[in-house]
Amino acid sequence: MNWQDILTKLKNGQTNTTRFITHLSSPDDLGPYLAAFANAEGGQILIGLDLKNYHLKGSDTNAGWVEGVVKSYCRPQIDINVFTVEKNDKEIFVIDVKPQKEQPYYYKNTSYILEGTKAIVALSEKKNIHTQIDVSLYPSDEEFESNHFDMELENIDSIADELLELSQEETEIDSPSDLNERQEQALTFVQTQHSIRNKEYRELFKVSHKTAHLELIGLVKKGLIESTGAGRSTCYVLTEIS
Repeated sequence: MNWQDILTKLKNGQTNTTRFITHLSSPDDLGPYLAAFANAEGGQILIGLDLKNYHLKGSDTNAGWVEGVVKSYCRPQIDINVFTVEKNDKEIFVIDVKPQKEQPYYYKNTSYILEGTKAIVALSEKKNIHTQIDVSLYPSDEEFESNHFDMELENIDSIADELLELSQEETEIDSPSDLNERQEQALTFVQTQHSIRNKEYRELFKVSHKTAHLELIGLVKKGLIESTGAGRSTCYVLTEIS
């Protein structure tokens, strides 16, 4: 696969054999699609591309992390190939799921199938998903991360809010008094500088991209700031009071 092949897949968009993921933050972002493709005719997962804005983000994912997801959570083991395509000093990470023979395949004791372009739980398997494998054999996500995910996704450019799947890692902020010190200082920064970007938040407080995004979204949910723009142009400004 080369860059021209990537462009063709971008033009065709999500299909029942192609899935685009802007970035991976946990095994749950990937596992259901590995199982769904394995239970179908195979497919490819491309990481590091913003499909909505046709923007090359690049990915810090590595083959060892992906293979760890397969070995730790997928039963039977899914046959995959992993490789990268380079463009403009960035890497697109491609996972090629080959057609499999031992169907059904499970991710964390759940069998997935494709419905259109989405991975969903196979209804015929719901009664049996907890009897397939002893769940104690699976590492917790925390244990997996400590063993396999030894890098932070800090170098990814700012990502459009609607493209991030924060899942269970996102924390809710219930009231203004729950703001942490960084968020209070960020509000002051916005009041004086009129806006703040994820990159500025990271540089001000020496935190990761993910932490900056979560804390900024916390301020958005409180109605204290609002996002404007998309992709690299995303920034946060004070909420206008009508």
